[in-house]
This record gives sequence, C-alpha cells and structure tokens, in this order.
Amino acid sequence: MRIFNCKADALVGFVLCHALAVLALFPWFFSWTGVILLVAGILLFGALGINVGFHRLITHRGFSCPLWLERTLAVLGTCSLQFSPALWVAVHRCHHHYADEEKDPHSPLRGFFWAHFGWLLMRSGDMKSRPLIERYAKDVMRDPLYALLERRRNWMNLSFLIWLMFFLAGYAGAIASGETCARLCSLVPASWSGVGRYERYSSGTRRGR
Repeated sequence: MRIFNCKADALVGFVLCHALAVLALFPWFFSWTGVILLVAGILLFGALGINVGFHRLITHRGFSCPLWLERTLAVLGTCSLQFSPALWVAVHRCHHHYADEEKDPHSPLRGFFWAHFGWLLMRSGDMKSRPLIERYAKDVMRDPLYALLERRRNWMNLSFLIWLMFFLAGYAGAIASGETCARLCSLVPASWSGVGRYERYSSGTRRGR
C-alpha cells in the first residue's frame, strides 16, 4: 500500500496563484495589455520553456542546439515553476518508464483530477526528488547550471527573481506612461471630495436645508 503525503508548499502555491489570477476579473487589475502579455507568457515560458526546452530538448534530446540556447530555454522553463530542470526530466522519464501504470507519477488509473494536478499536491514515498534524479536524470545533473538550480531550491529563487524583474519593469513602464500617476491623481480628489461631503453631513450643513 502506497502512503501519500500532502505537499504543503505546493498546495499553498497552487491556491495563491489561482487566487491572484482572480484579480484580473476586477477592473482595477484588468487591462488588454495584460491579456496580450498573458498570451505571450504562455508561448514564451510554456511552449518554448516547457514544451521545447524541458520536454523535447533536455528530456528526450530530440534535437541539438548551442549550449547558450539550451540554457536559455531551461531558464524559461524554470520560470514556469514546474520543478527544477533535473526533477522535471526525472518525473517525465519515470512517466515513460511506467506509462499509464500504477507507478506512473501521474497515472490516469487514479482518475482525471489526480492525473491533472492531484499528483502535484500529494506525493508518495517513491516520488522523492533525490532518488528520482539519481535514477532518471544523472546526465542532466552533469551540467553545472542544472546542478546549481537543484541545490537548495535555487530554481525557485531564480523564478521569483525573474518574476520580480518583470514586475518592476512593468511598474516602471506604467509610471513612465503616466498611467499610475493619473490614477493616483484621480483618486486623491475623489477621496477628499468624499471627506468634505461627510463633514458637511455631520455638521448639519447639507445642501437643500
């Protein structure tokens, strides 16, 4: 009988990311520029980083390319927060080893939701990163960059650092375009206008009386 443990960090990250995504439904956070950047991000980090970099190149060695391009694709894939390059490769190779069987990390035998994302939140003992990498991704760990990213979860630190850079770049662009200043300048008079109406109401000097 396999024992599963809940991955608290994965669960918190999963809930937090989806909660932040809900903010796009509110006018203050929505913009068509954001929609365009969303699509561009899916193509850049998902299609290029994960599908081309992690999957076709590093896992299956389906093609060859200069080392600088491989590492660029690997960094893009790392920004998707779908494990480090070495662990992603190990999990996927394990999947091919036991495809659609009980030992498949995201086996469909446990249902759609398990195969889709449940396996990310609950881990069995044989899904520990070190044994998996040792068995399925030794070749990946020979690369100094991938070994560095695996050490002390540096892959997460790199992801958050790049996210912060994108955020600061976007915020700087908003300030440069005057959007943030315009919103601030429109909010301040509106706020003081509300304060003035409250003071007139509380002092009994409302208009029409």
